[in-house]
Amino acid sequence: MTPPAYTRSPPTPGAIRSQGKSNWSKNMNLAGYSLMVLPPLEGTTSLRSALPRHECERLLVAAQMLRARIFLADTALVASTVDSSGRYIHPLDRQSWHVLICSPQGSVCGTLRVTVHDDECGVDDLTVSECPVFAEEEWRLRGRGILASFLQRASAARVRAAETGGWALDESLRGGKKGALLALSGWAVIRLVGGAKILGAVTTRHGASRMTRYLGGLELADAKGSIPAYFDPRYGCDMELIEFDSQQVNPAFEPTVQAICNHFLGMLVQPSADPTRLCAFDPVDPVVDQNLAEHFIPGWFA
Repeated sequence: MTPPAYTRSPPTPGAIRSQGKSNWSKNMNLAGYSLMVLPPLEGTTSLRSALPRHECERLLVAAQMLRARIFLADTALVASTVDSSGRYIHPLDRQSWHVLICSPQGSVCGTLRVTVHDDECGVDDLTVSECPVFAEEEWRLRGRGILASFLQRASAARVRAAETGGWALDESLRGGKKGALLALSGWAVIRLVGGAKILGAVTTRHGASRMTRYLGGLELADAKGSIPAYFDPRYGCDMELIEFDSQQVNPAFEPTVQAICNHFLGMLVQPSADPTRLCAFDPVDPVVDQNLAEHFIPGWFA
């Protein structure tokens, strides 16, 4: 399903902060579950978490352990890729943003990684450039051309390139709205860092790629057509390359993305000697739950 054209300009971090108080609580009306964001633990960023450093480290470890457990259960990993502590560690984990869904007991039960590249990013710097489809004769040169065009679009729009990955959701939460909320959080994170053109290699398992297209993703393509779904032996499943734009989301979910932006800003601080929260929150407003209930298709990401 092709999403309708985006019709409104997305909110900038400054515009979101200028709204003052916002009606979004810490758990985003998730029946006791909490939606959280972790900025990169290494590298430079204009925002950092209000949580203590040790708590950020603990949450990242928990996300890596969840990822390992889910991917192993889906036969998307072999046991040798998991370390002795039960974590599946991606080389860019510590340089990336992470969105987390935590249970009422505090355990991480959903995660998404968002990596924002620097201005000098080239084709070989993109994680998706290593996808097996680009090893095929038909796609070796053509694929590099498609990725180069993607980077040119980002440059022309004066935004950076970004990639999403590491999407994992506990079995108990599949088929509900939390999977969609996790995916929409990717749009919110990118808006907080000034916008980007985004790529993701998304599994066809559990309806994940279908859901992301419905939310606003597009197939990665050139004038001759789109890159087909391909089998990735590293993960043991079919994958699709999907392109996103932080300024283009299915308009039905724009209220949710704006709400998540506000929510995440309440968890971040400006780096300073005397950090203060960027935004305060009043009790929960039901708009997010209502928005997802009206437009979410049950059974996706099942």
